[in-house]
Formats: sequence, C-alpha cells, structure tokens
Amino acid sequence: MNDPQSPRDRYAARARELHVSSAEGLGPERVLGAAGDLLRRSAALGVDHGAVDAALLALSPEAVAAWSVALPERVSHAHFERAAHAAAAVALAESPEERAPALHAALDALRALDGLASVAVALARRVELGAEDDPALHQALVQQLDGLDRAAAARARWLVGLNDHRRKERDLLDPGPRERAFWYSARAGCDGLLAALAGEPAQGGAWDTHLRGCAACAADLAATRLVDAPPTPHLTEAELLRFELGELSPRERARVERHADACFDCGQAVWALADGERAIVESASPDHAAH
Repeated sequence: MNDPQSPRDRYAARARELHVSSAEGLGPERVLGAAGDLLRRSAALGVDHGAVDAALLALSPEAVAAWSVALPERVSHAHFERAAHAAAAVALAESPEERAPALHAALDALRALDGLASVAVALARRVELGAEDDPALHQALVQQLDGLDRAAAARARWLVGLNDHRRKERDLLDPGPRERAFWYSARAGCDGLLAALAGEPAQGGAWDTHLRGCAACAADLAATRLVDAPPTPHLTEAELLRFELGELSPRERARVERHADACFDCGQAVWALADGERAIVESASPDHAAH
C-alpha cells in the first residue's frame, strides 16, 4: 500500500504524459492536471514551458467545456475531509498493517486536492495563451478553492501526522503555489503536536523550542486544556446523541465542536455522525434511488 514512487519521479512521469498527449489522446482532465502540476513546480523540475503550453493549446475550448460539466460541485471539500479522516487514522493506528492503508488513502486525497489547484493554474495559463475558454470555468474553480482555504486551512493540524510526506511535496512547489497549498505547507513543521495533544511526556528541547516560536501550536495546546476541563475526558454518548439530534444549546454545541476539533477520538465520533447523515441524505436522493 506504500507509494513506491517519489514525488519528483511522479511529476517527471507527468511531464512525459504531456509529450505524448496528442498521440495517446489524453482527455482535458489529465492534460490540465499534468500541465498545472508542472507549472506550479517549474523551478524544482526544470519544466519545459514550451511543451506545457503546446499541450494546453492542443485542447479545444469545446473539449474543456464538456469536461468541466462533470466536475463535481465542491469536490475539493470532500478531498480535504477524506484526507483529514485518513490522517487521523494514521495517527491512531496501532500497527503498520493498520497504518499503511490509512496513509495511502490520506496521500491520495491530498494529491486529488492538489490536482484541483493544478487544474486552476492550467486553466489560467490557457487564458494567458489566448484560448477561448469560458472565463467562468476558471473563476468557479478558484472560488471553490478559496472557499476551502477559509473553511479548512485552520484545521491543517489534523494533517501533521503526514508531515514527512507533506514536506516532500511542499519543497517541490514554487514559492507562490507553496504558500497557497496549505494542504502541503500549513503546519508542516509541527511534528510534535500530536504527541503533545495526546498528553505524552515532554518531548525535549526541540519541541520546547518549536512551541516557543509557534503560536498555532501554543494555541492548540491552550484550547485542549480548556476543552478537556469537563468532568469526563471525552464526549459522552449522551452528548453525542444530543449533538446529532440538534438538542444542544449554542454554547454546548460550541464546546462539543471545540473539543472534537482538538481530540482525535471525539473528532472521529463526530465525523462518523456526519458521515451517517450524509449517507442517509444521499440514499434518499432521486439520483441514488434511480440506481
């Protein structure tokens, strides 16, 4: 289940895809994704911009428009949720056998999310090259990613268990894309956070030094001390049931959400409730019933 291919090798393969894209008839999704991947990593990979531009211009506006219809609404949020779920499973795994599939799922979800950012860059480059695309295609995807930034960037601490892998991806990105790709860059140096949140013994000088210079980690630990103050260390079944039924007062609900955001076990429980609700809604939808 481990990925045997380094990020650099994977992007080199993307460059080869573009050189043969016309012969193989690759669709817009793969061409746009590969082109954006390379444009966002041009310095580290020594990208042939002429080949990238040629591949982008080989796509017709009609083909790009037809492909965009199939782009699921708010798909980027689903990618982040899957990555966060899987990253929590990585952190909680009790054996290599449990950890491997969770790590595989987490990295796949992060790559899918990053791929959307690459598509947005590729669409913007097509506009710069004079392609007659509908500007709304690029604008809609950018707005989607901006919305994700606002909703999820503050929760990047859920991904710190993947930091070794995230740093390898982060370090290949050009400075501008690196700053925007919070899924790879945000909290990528907060390696000791999970152990500290779990209440493990002091980790030594390196963590102490990091904590003194990292306001985000200090705030996370302070919030944990506040939300773990109730009589029980975790949310009770009664609290979870009332949360699911919407019976909590605004103040109680806020406390539950703060605790679930800082506590992996309770976060998993709250996420499971949310997944159950989504499954019920989807099963009742006309599209699902048609199948």
